Amino acid sequence: MENEIKKVQALILKQAIRDLSSVKPKTREEALDFFSSKDFLVLSKILEMDSRSVLKAVKELYEYPILSRKKLTEEIAQTINMVYLKKKTPSKKLGAFSNMEVVFN
Repeated sequence: MENEIKKVQALILKQAIRDLSSVKPKTREEALDFFSSKDFLVLSKILEMDSRSVLKAVKELYEYPILSRKKLTEEIAQTINMVYLKKKTPSKKLGAFSNMEVVFN
């Protein structure tokens, strides 16, 4: 059961990351707000993440131009797949986020 809860929380995290690069400004703002919420703190604890480091990275990511942000959020989503959902990533390299497991563990 605990493993299933982690999977659901990882899917929520992945969607919030992807929402940071939405074409809809309201969706982007809501995603950014999520990372400062109590809900995110709970999610971080369940996923054993350093919430402060993730929040800092998200705020920095939010400042990128939308096209760059889109590419980076997809790379982060692939990392979430590998770390929490045990899905294999495509053979392409994850670039700057190849070491994201450090933040997520």
